[in-house]
Amino acid sequence: MRTDEYEISMYREIDVCKRMITGLKKNLAVMEKKHNKSNNVFMKDLESGKDSDCKEECLEWKGNYDALKKWEEKLSQYEELFGSGKIDS
Repeated sequence: MRTDEYEISMYREIDVCKRMITGLKKNLAVMEKKHNKSNNVFMKDLESGKDSDCKEECLEWKGNYDALKKWEEKLSQYEELFGSGKIDS
């Protein structure tokens, strides 16, 4: 049985996820523009060692990229659980 508290909490969690995703996407867009390469190309270059002299900025880029994927997964899980009613109080 869902309660108002349940819905409020789920909306709050979904909102937090969306805000984090928006912020991370903005940060990543700045990096893409600055370095003139997409996130995917950057990640492939980093994995292949092409950016072996990666400085702090590149580590931040990778961290933001990894965080984005985690927040998107968390959002997807919350939306799935909220939509399906799997979490009952």
